[in-house]
Amino acid sequence: MKFNEWLKLQEAIQIRFADGESSGEEASGAAYVFDDAGLRWTRDKELLMVAIDSDGQEEEIDAGSVVGAVVYSWGRDPYDQENEDHFIFDFDVAVRKDYQSKLMLRVGPRLIDAALSHYRSLAAEASSSEVKVYAVNPGIVKFLTSPRYGFQIDDELQDGKAMLSWRPR
Repeated sequence: MKFNEWLKLQEAIQIRFADGESSGEEASGAAYVFDDAGLRWTRDKELLMVAIDSDGQEEEIDAGSVVGAVVYSWGRDPYDQENEDHFIFDFDVAVRKDYQSKLMLRVGPRLIDAALSHYRSLAAEASSSEVKVYAVNPGIVKFLTSPRYGFQIDDELQDGKAMLSWRPR
């Protein structure tokens, strides 16, 4: 693949932050992506961002063009009674199954990078914070614990799942 072709593929996937004005189509698409990936979007998390396959179009999106999503929660650590100012950023990433195998698009890694960037902006306002992630498969555990991200395994669970944590260096 030539560089120009690769660049065009990268530009086709747009990462958009959700806000109070996010369309119902983005939320519906995100819910579909989580369902398609076999993940649950729990009530304590809100939509942070979506990955849109715009295919070079600037038109209004529909739910079918959402190919990835991040949901998150940010709040005080309920288990840390000694430090009331310790905050936890907990996020889940889902990528539509037909895009998980399209490694050149890097949908998952781009969403993770954007989520961690958002965490850094929140953490700048907190005296103490960390990221907690429930990794649902061995592949994502290996990916997040790689030197690129440096997550630590807090608890290994069945079937290669793990609870991970990360603090900025």
